[in-house]
Amino acid sequence: MNAPYRTQSAACGRVPCSTTHPDSASPWRRLSWPLLRAWRSIARESPEKRYERRILTRMARGDLTNTLGVQIRDEAGIRAMAEEWLAGLIRLGLRPHDLCVEYGCGSLWCAEPIIRHQQPGRFIGLDVTDRFYELGRQRLEGLLTEKQVGLAVISRRALRQVATLKPAFVYSHRVLHHVPRDALARFMNNVVALLNEQTILVIENAPRESHGKSLKRRYKADDIRPHLPQDWDCRQEPAGLVITHRARSAA
Repeated sequence: MNAPYRTQSAACGRVPCSTTHPDSASPWRRLSWPLLRAWRSIARESPEKRYERRILTRMARGDLTNTLGVQIRDEAGIRAMAEEWLAGLIRLGLRPHDLCVEYGCGSLWCAEPIIRHQQPGRFIGLDVTDRFYELGRQRLEGLLTEKQVGLAVISRRALRQVATLKPAFVYSHRVLHHVPRDALARFMNNVVALLNEQTILVIENAPRESHGKSLKRRYKADDIRPHLPQDWDCRQEPAGLVITHRARSAA
């Protein structure tokens, strides 16, 4: 499957389901059926699939987004933010020979300085669709080849394969604030599936801004802790939510 989660909700039951034979239905009823089918299709989509569809629709119109696409809204600002993110990971202990995994790599704007920092074969990017990271490949094809970067669509199989490589760092940047409450457990289950006792997990949760006003963090450490396996700690640090195994913390 091309997305990490599938929802069990179905539209039938929320909307009256007609059993009228097509030949006996009114013209208005027949015209409404394609809209109803489209609505049901959207209702069955996971939050990730809806986000993918919404962003791709915006890009098809020619709109620039914050971090997705070959061109973005504030490239200088995003590049500065990505360098600051790398500096934060280095302060937490990231070394060039460590295997580093980004969950939700998008078009690789945040990943670019980390890819440059890591040795060949030591960076993997995962996202819900290859259509996002293929846009990053257009920008960085030479760098990705030189650094032997791995890119994959999030699936159970991909998560298992990456987990067997025992990454030292896993991070998720500019993703958590998009995750609705009813999808938080699924998001965390996927991220946690990548971890081993030596992994440092960092989830960016900086307050967002809307119309020039700073908003509160959508999720705090207390929201994340219930979704962690036993013996894992979560603390708020400047870089974001830092999650480590207690055995590592005690070492």
